[in-house]
Amino acid sequence: MRSNLTDIKIAIEKADYGNVRLSSHSLKGASSYIHAERVKTVASLIQTAVDSNNCALVAKYYPELVKQCILLKRMIRREACSKDGKVFEDDDSDFDVPIAKNFKVVKRSNNDFEVAQIGEMEVPADNKETLLEKGETSATQKIKEAQDKYDDGMDIKTNEEPKSACCTCIILCIIN
Repeated sequence: MRSNLTDIKIAIEKADYGNVRLSSHSLKGASSYIHAERVKTVASLIQTAVDSNNCALVAKYYPELVKQCILLKRMIRREACSKDGKVFEDDDSDFDVPIAKNFKVVKRSNNDFEVAQIGEMEVPADNKETLLEKGETSATQKIKEAQDKYDDGMDIKTNEEPKSACCTCIILCIIN
C-alpha cells in the first residue's frame, strides 16, 4: 500500500492525473483485500474525481486519503503490539508516509492531527474549470454515494475503522 501512496504522491506532483487514477484504483484494490474500508472508499472518491475530470475534488480527498493511511498504519501497529503482548505507544513513525508537496501533516498531538493543503496543486491546462467554478459535475451522485458509504463505515465517536477488519491479514500486509 505504501508504494500505491508513493505513486499517487508522485503523480499529483507531476499533475499526471492518469497515473493518479491508476494508482488510486490499485490502492482501492489493496485496501479492499485487507478490509481497510475507509482507505478503499477515499481512494475510490479520488478515482471518481479523476474520471469526472475534477482536480478540485482530487485536492479535497487527497488529504483524507493520507490521513486514513496514517490511521490504518497506527491500527496495524496497535494490533501487532496486542498480539505480541506489548504495550502500544504512539510515536511519530505513524506519520512517516509519502505526501505530495503542497500538503503537510499538522500534528496537534499523536491522537489529533490533520493533513492540510498548504499550496495549490498543479492543474492540467484542460482542467482549469473545476468544481469550484462550474458547480456540480456528472459524477456528483457517485461521489455522494461513496461519501455516504464512507460515513457509514466509520465509528463517529472514536474515528476508527470498524472492528470487522481481518487483523491477521492486516498484520501480514504491514505497510513498509
